[in-house]
Amino acid sequence: MSTSDAWSQRLRDLQMNMGAALQPMAQGLQTFRDEVLACASPLSRAEGLLVLYGQPASMQQYDQAMADLRLARQTFCANKRQHEENQCLVLIAACLRLRGHMQACFAVTERALKSQALASTQRMQLALYGLQALASLLRYDEADHWAQHYILSVLGAAPARPEHLDFWLALGFFRLQQQARALNNQTSITLDIPPERPPNEAAALAYLAEARVCLARASSCAESEINRERTQLLEMAVLGCEGQLRAATAVYENLKQCWREKPPHYVGGLEINFGNVLKVCGSDAQAYQALSRAAELGERHGLGFVHGATYSLARLAQALGRHEAAMTHYARFMVLNHDLQRTTYQWFTDQDDLATFGQAPEAAVPQHPARLVESKPPYLQQAEKLVLQNLAQPLKMDELAKRVKVSRRTLEAAMKKYENMSPLAWVRHQRMAHAAHLLQHTDAPLKAVAQDLGYAHVSSFIRDFKKVFGELPSQRKKHFMD
Repeated sequence: MSTSDAWSQRLRDLQMNMGAALQPMAQGLQTFRDEVLACASPLSRAEGLLVLYGQPASMQQYDQAMADLRLARQTFCANKRQHEENQCLVLIAACLRLRGHMQACFAVTERALKSQALASTQRMQLALYGLQALASLLRYDEADHWAQHYILSVLGAAPARPEHLDFWLALGFFRLQQQARALNNQTSITLDIPPERPPNEAAALAYLAEARVCLARASSCAESEINRERTQLLEMAVLGCEGQLRAATAVYENLKQCWREKPPHYVGGLEINFGNVLKVCGSDAQAYQALSRAAELGERHGLGFVHGATYSLARLAQALGRHEAAMTHYARFMVLNHDLQRTTYQWFTDQDDLATFGQAPEAAVPQHPARLVESKPPYLQQAEKLVLQNLAQPLKMDELAKRVKVSRRTLEAAMKKYENMSPLAWVRHQRMAHAAHLLQHTDAPLKAVAQDLGYAHVSSFIRDFKKVFGELPSQRKKHFMD
């Protein structure tokens, strides 16, 4: 028995002993990792890590997974094990996609696909992750080319096989993204639609028909219970796009029951897709609730879909007349985008990773979404964006007005008109919204939160917090814990 086979058998034994529940499963994976890292041979460790991260559940510890896979790739490279090194690249791309680092994910897939030593299954899997990354980066024309060139050219009219399921599901969801864009339906997966573009109903119908074909092909590939359930997720989305809300809701309720014990990315994906169904069908209030549940899960577990969900919440809140909530969501979206971009750039500056990631892509800065409030003048939008990007800095109105090329009086008047508050009050609200997020989702002490937002004295921070929320930070944190 080879070392890789021995590791696979050991992992199966641990999983059998631990059972299918989430917590024991996580314990089993951690026990297996400890055993792998205790192995004296670097090559044996790398083989064990490759077996470990072949299990999707092991990707939940994102930073740990990335560190382990980069180490394994370097070991296989040093030992001229090309096939295993390429498999590490496939898993690195999967990990980056799961966490939302789409620029880095696409860089890995594009670079790896130039290799002549890829196995056909590795090439297909990398192409799939590249397609999904391109769609998330709103580069739909390139994504469509990848779908045709790398995936459909291989699948074609090939007989249904279980290993083809992921490809048909991904293509089905991509066709629905194209359908939504053709109709100008703003959802968490279509953030770049300009308001003046007319809908293209003929193209939308064609994309929906193609999504139905993908659903049929996926259904013929789904043999296990979990894969049939994953296919039902695409069915729910298709039904929603066809306007069959009642049928889509029935599928949602069934999957919600089946996936109660599944990892958080299953449940979050369900809520994201159902939120989009509700939005497309005109049920904005219910869509807001579904996407709120998804965003909460994404924040809690560090999942990549939280960015799109948060932006959609901002737009839905605006449509529902919840302007303060809209600004809070949008401020959080900007923070998430900034953090994501900063982390992504690390992959292109670490010398050890240049062989994996190559040079940074030219369009490394993500596109800013369509304006949240269309009636705001451009200079006010620019001023608010500058403030949100520098919340810890003191507000200097003269300098801010100069940067957006208007007078201070003009800027203050616009803020009062469109935000119904003074610039100082608006900045205070944005800072406290960020503070409330930190109190809910981190264990940072109050002093650290205050300093992070530019407060030299905790007492000043507490005063502003109470002014905005009507309660002390400690009281609000207690509410979150309750």
